[in-house]
Amino acid sequence: MRYLPDAPNQAPAPAPAATLSADLCGLCAQAAERIANTTALPLMEAKRRLWETIKEAVIVEPIAEPDLSLVTPETIAASEADVIRQHASNARATAALGAAEADAKEPKRPHANCRTCGAPIRFLRTAEKKHTPVNLDGQPHWATCPQAGQWRRTK
Repeated sequence: MRYLPDAPNQAPAPAPAATLSADLCGLCAQAAERIANTTALPLMEAKRRLWETIKEAVIVEPIAEPDLSLVTPETIAASEADVIRQHASNARATAALGAAEADAKEPKRPHANCRTCGAPIRFLRTAEKKHTPVNLDGQPHWATCPQAGQWRRTK
């Protein structure tokens, strides 16, 4: 049996995938270049982070594909600012942990145990002269503790 284009029992053609206009692609490229210049990230990494942030901003349903028709110059600018802010925050956290490890003094005990999960930890002094818990491998304990939320302060 041969189907005609207007046959009622033929499956409808899939909708074409949404694409960004040339203007929006140009804005994304400029934003990625600014991110790379500001953060010293490689250009491809800057593009990847920008695209991931834009996709998060335009996802309508949790399991759906991003709706690219919602991408606007404002969305691109906001995503650019988010990527730069996230990179700066990560750099500050890394610097603080590096300073904490450099400022670490030999603890009186080899390690302590986390009061909620029981993992062996030690405390290092941060650049602000505060103590922060770290795992014995030097990773921040608040990043791996399953009950870390119990220790977070409300703002």
